[in-house]
Amino acid sequence: MKILVVGRIRERVEAALAVLRAEGFDAVGATEDDEATAYIQSASFTDLVIGAGVPRSSRSALRRNAAARGMMVISAKPRQGGIEKYVRGTVIPLLRR
Repeated sequence: MKILVVGRIRERVEAALAVLRAEGFDAVGATEDDEATAYIQSASFTDLVIGAGVPRSSRSALRRNAAARGMMVISAKPRQGGIEKYVRGTVIPLLRR
């Protein structure tokens, strides 16, 4: 299992990656659509996590690309409590299904 995390703010992407890696996941981050699309097209990822700050048009394109490669997509919504809490409480349980 290899996870791609896409967000717009590098620090937030890095925070999500730190939690995922601490839990034993192989995860890579991207902050630009072109970079994320190249990762998706590499076919080496199984899951895509799209951060809450990614615009709707970008989300749609990323979802389409990921779906074409059979990737599971988790699309984050703005939440209170911070990135660590969200990744541990929502993202990781979905990845472990």
